Parts: sequence; C-alpha cells; structure tokens
Amino acid sequence: MFEILLVVLLIGAIFGALANQVRGGLALPLHNSARVVAAGLRYASQRAVTTGRMHRFAVDLERQVFRIEVLEREIGLFELGAATHAGLQSLLPPRSTGEFLAVHDRAGSWRPLDDSGVWIDRIDGGLADLASNLATVRFSRDGSAELREVVLSDRYENQLAIRVAPFTGEVRILELDGADAEL
Repeated sequence: MFEILLVVLLIGAIFGALANQVRGGLALPLHNSARVVAAGLRYASQRAVTTGRMHRFAVDLERQVFRIEVLEREIGLFELGAATHAGLQSLLPPRSTGEFLAVHDRAGSWRPLDDSGVWIDRIDGGLADLASNLATVRFSRDGSAELREVVLSDRYENQLAIRVAPFTGEVRILELDGADAEL
C-alpha cells in the first residue's frame, strides 16, 4: 500500500514539473518581447541623459508598433517668465514646445514586436492620445520618468508588465501579481 502511494506521489510530482516547463516554454515569446520593450525603454532613458533632451518611448496601440522619439525643444520655467525658488521646483517634466520627432537611428523607426502572438496591451499610469491611439513613456534629461507600466499579453492569456519607476527611470520586468520575473 505504501509503495502505491509513493508511486502516485512521484507521478504527480513529475507531472507538475513537466506542466510548469511546458507553460514556461509557451510564455517564452512573451518574455523575449518584454526584454525587447525593456531595452527600448532603457535606451530612451540613456539617450535623454546623454543628449540632455527629453525622449519618449511611443507605442501606437492600434498598429502594435513602437519607436523612440526626441523632443524638438523644451522650455523651462524661466523662459515662461515664472519666478522660482530652489526649494519650490516642480517635479513635473518640463513643458514642451514643438513636437516629438523620431530619433535618427534604427530605434526611431516604427517596429512591431518580434512575435505575432504577443501584443502591447496597454500602458498604465498615463494618458494616451486617444485621437492617434498613441501611448508614451517620457524620460526627462536626467533620466527620470513618469510612473508607467507597459503591459504585454500573449495568446495563452499570459501577461507581463514592464515597470518604469519615477525619479530613477529604473526599468523592471514584473509578473502582474507583483513578483519579479526572473528574466
């Protein structure tokens, strides 16, 4: 009797391990796409710091394409004629004049995710331009960002979020239940 129970437990453990491996293998394109989006977000942040100009990661949610854009021109508070005090500086991104333009390298071209079974579901935490169906993550000249989560989904109903932390601009890939993904 004890031997039968042991065999049943072993079969259950093996089946559970195989099921997790199969599920993880099915989510591989989702994890790869999350790495691509995270790399794009990090690149936009690094470009903002090195060029001293605001950048953004722009996503056309309808067409499922993304690119990196740079702000044509920024104006500060002094240019607006507002008096400021060092202790009263705003933490909001600078106001902009002009438009965001595509950067002049490969990252400035609209590109889809590599796997057609994965899509950018939404960008949480910000306002999308509903007229153009464009959602963005902006990075200031110091690399800081607005709090955003880019949520990716796949055909197996798996989801990952790429979180951009405010102030630091740190980019992390997370499971939607809040646990860090080991990617």
